[in-house]
Amino acid sequence: MFYLVSQMALFLVLAAAAGVVAGWWLYRIHYRIHRISLSDGSAMTDSDDMFTVKRRLDNCFDDNTKLRRELKSARKQLSNHTAESVTDGTDEDRVKVLLDDLQLRDDTILALERELERVRGN
Repeated sequence: MFYLVSQMALFLVLAAAAGVVAGWWLYRIHYRIHRISLSDGSAMTDSDDMFTVKRRLDNCFDDNTKLRRELKSARKQLSNHTAESVTDGTDEDRVKVLLDDLQLRDDTILALERELERVRGN
C-alpha cells in the first residue's frame, strides 16, 4: 500500500512540474509574439495592460526628447548657414522632416496617454 501511495505522489509531483514548465514555455511564446506585434507599431489591443502602455509612453517621451535635440541642432546649423548665405536646401528639408516627426511623436504621446487613462479606468 505504501508503494502505491508513494508512486501516486511521485506522479503528482511530476505532473505538477510538467504543468509549470509547459505554462512557463507557453507564456514565453505568447510574450514574444505580443512584444513583436507591439514593436512593429501596430495598434493597441484590449489585452494590453497598463505597464505595456506606460512603457510605450516612456519610449515615446525619450524619442520626443531626442527629436527636439536634433531639431535644435538642425535649426542652429540652418541659422549658421543662413548667416554665411550658403544654403542648398538640405538643412531646411531636415528641419521640416524633424518637425513632421516631432508632430507625429506628439500625436502618439497624446494617443498613448488617452489609452493609459482608459486602461487605468478599467
